[in-house]
Amino acid sequence: MTTETDHRTSTSPTVGLPRTDSSQHADAPPHSALPARWALFAGLVGPVVATFCLAVEPQPANPNAPEPLIATLLGLALMFAWTGAAVAALRRRPSALSWASAVGGLSMAMTISCPLSGHHTGVGMWWIGEMLVCGVAWGAAVVGKYSLERH
Repeated sequence: MTTETDHRTSTSPTVGLPRTDSSQHADAPPHSALPARWALFAGLVGPVVATFCLAVEPQPANPNAPEPLIATLLGLALMFAWTGAAVAALRRRPSALSWASAVGGLSMAMTISCPLSGHHTGVGMWWIGEMLVCGVAWGAAVVGKYSLERH
């Protein structure tokens, strides 16, 4: 009875696969884990931005008017992005920063659409404050994602 054996040794090159030695970094977290500070940022950026915006935003032009469709759609997308950012942050996945970028972008879109949809009749310092906070949140998420991709 003849058996075939694999004559490759551990020193033979493997095409396309990087050589890894797990004994070097046994106590280090995997490279794909999101650092705790970025995970905290990504998981909380949505609620923090929303709390600020709700605090500074004045009453609508007509409190009895129905919510504009664009605000409803953007709000649903924002809730979805919050959930994605929170779940990915809890799992320490780098995609949490992509979700956080979506949160920042959607918050900007909601801030811009507010006076355009007639929900508010004008803009003031509240609108400028919201734009600044949403822009900083969006920019921080983008910078975080970029810095992680570089390392």
